[in-house]
Amino acid sequence: MSRQRGFTLIEVLLATLLLASAIAVTAASVQGIARARERSEAALAQSSARNAVQAFLRARISAALPVAFDDAAAGRVLFTGTPERMEFVTELPPYPTLTGPVRQVIDVQPAGGQGFLICVSQGLPDAAVPMCVANEQTTLANGLSRVVFRYRGRDEAGRAGPWLPEWKRRDILPEWVDVQMQAPVGEPTWPSLVVRIPVAINPVP
Repeated sequence: MSRQRGFTLIEVLLATLLLASAIAVTAASVQGIARARERSEAALAQSSARNAVQAFLRARISAALPVAFDDAAAGRVLFTGTPERMEFVTELPPYPTLTGPVRQVIDVQPAGGQGFLICVSQGLPDAAVPMCVANEQTTLANGLSRVVFRYRGRDEAGRAGPWLPEWKRRDILPEWVDVQMQAPVGEPTWPSLVVRIPVAINPVP
């Protein structure tokens, strides 16, 4: 007569230990995959946001037109440009009900001790200087460690001139605008953004 042999206590404990180890490894793998997916989604969202910011700036700057507006210090001008601020006129209306030339302002401002932000605003060409007050509607990018604008035209021979920190010939448009944006340490770098203004074929200041 045969007798069936059962599992010993040691065998049961060993099997339980192996099962627990397998569950722990599987759980760790699932958590790792979830964290990697979250990081990937966050990086994709951040990249998409940066691309949208650069697309906005490229569209606005490249649409600059040789249309004069009133500047409090310089009178009638076509373009004002410093390392922290640009003003020019485009045909891009900020609202569906507003048509015709629109004065664009792109301004770099301190972000409350947390780096810098880019503020955009618009108004009529001959109205008071648009003051860009940062809020959810006007803040284009925030939390930047550095933002600098540079400008470039052509010399009398038609060759590209040097990059300038300020555009002083306000009766003509620069042909290129360089927007340098820098992220805080540890964050992905911003791609270079050099925008050409198609209607500007001018000598350098």
